[in-house]
Amino acid sequence: MAYGWELEWLPPCPDETELRGLLGGQLPRYLELTHHRARERYLASRVFFRHIVAVALSAPPESVDIGYMPHGRPYVRGCGELEVSLSHSGPLQVAAVSRVGRIGVDAEAADRPLDGSGWDQSVCTPQERVLLASLPPEHRSAELVRMWTLKEAYSKAMGQGMRYPFERLGFSRSGVPERSLGEDGDWHPLEGWNCATTLLEGARPYRVSWVHQRREAAGTASAGWPAEAVLMALSHGSLRRQARWRAP
Repeated sequence: MAYGWELEWLPPCPDETELRGLLGGQLPRYLELTHHRARERYLASRVFFRHIVAVALSAPPESVDIGYMPHGRPYVRGCGELEVSLSHSGPLQVAAVSRVGRIGVDAEAADRPLDGSGWDQSVCTPQERVLLASLPPEHRSAELVRMWTLKEAYSKAMGQGMRYPFERLGFSRSGVPERSLGEDGDWHPLEGWNCATTLLEGARPYRVSWVHQRREAAGTASAGWPAEAVLMALSHGSLRRQARWRAP
């Protein structure tokens, strides 16, 4: 996992030839965007994403071809064993890559005011709503952001996006998936998953959460990477481009 900031990954005024090299197969989608800021955000995030995947593969960024499934889940063409996930919130970009199991990552402004918006009724389990009600009002939005980023990270790992029934997935205060409502109508533990969440401090704080399922062998899974083994990448600072910008 790594994170970076949009301005660090935004090339200055690229022409069409440079854009083709930077975006590869994602150029048509970029050209469909009509809003200037939407184009900047898309360009910076895809350049960053290709670079992170390239680092994981020990390959040049221009060789990385990222595609998207119909429901929006990204994948790397020609690398079926590689699991990837991308998230951005404001200027923050976060990418996660795994060779040994599904992975999902999500980021959100930690100070986003969610309490009172009705989110707890649509995305929280009954147990989570009880927890929120027990907290002081000034702490509820931060707790909702924590819950939401964990849920969306899991949904991304499962390839469901916003279609996942979030009110059926619960998280304890430690972040580990607590229970999921099965087809039989009962609550069952979600085993084999490792989840964690951290706060990136700055002028505006951001909550980053990740969910990982580690494959040991075909048809089996064990707990994912421990938090200290993965989040160290976040604590060491953002991944920045070279001081003199050049196309990958």
